[in-house]
Amino acid sequence: RGELVSVVGRYGSGKTSLVNAVLGEMREGGGSAVRLGGSLAYVSQKPWIVSDTLRNNVLFGAPFDPDRYAAALHFASLKADLDSLSRGDATLIGERGCTLSGGQRARVSLARALYSGADVLLLDDILSAVDAHVAAFLFFETLKKHLRGRTVLLITHALHFVQHTDRILLMDSLTLAAQGTFEQLKHHPLLEQ
Repeated sequence: RGELVSVVGRYGSGKTSLVNAVLGEMREGGGSAVRLGGSLAYVSQKPWIVSDTLRNNVLFGAPFDPDRYAAALHFASLKADLDSLSRGDATLIGERGCTLSGGQRARVSLARALYSGADVLLLDDILSAVDAHVAAFLFFETLKKHLRGRTVLLITHALHFVQHTDRILLMDSLTLAAQGTFEQLKHHPLLEQ
């Protein structure tokens, strides 16, 4: 609870399967779902955008709160992108609107998760969709500072960030191979690859 947890492993090691189990999409061998307490927000490695305005993609039906909305845009590193869109956050995006880059799509999905105020955030490889500067901002300012005290499960291939997380889950062959702090796991073969 209240930790920033990184989930790492090779491609196909079971990282996304772990997220699917947390989401209730996959059952353990005994048939019970993995459960986390509290409300949950999920940002997929293939971000989901609806054909609507950028603002409505962030709000996703929730009432508009200007302060919370501004914070979501800031901590998703979207403010500069709004300046480049013809109608700012009123710009239509998605299939029938302005085409966003993969990094922009990931950050709109992140802004939606941030705006939701969920207790638990599941973030599936969001740092790989953005450049190094934005990734550092998202990790240190958003995940480490802004979301302090909330539970964040971060699936990542950016191993240089895992030393700054509270706990690491190492996945291998669809199983949890090891878990612990960076200090405990820094010499583990799966973390050194």
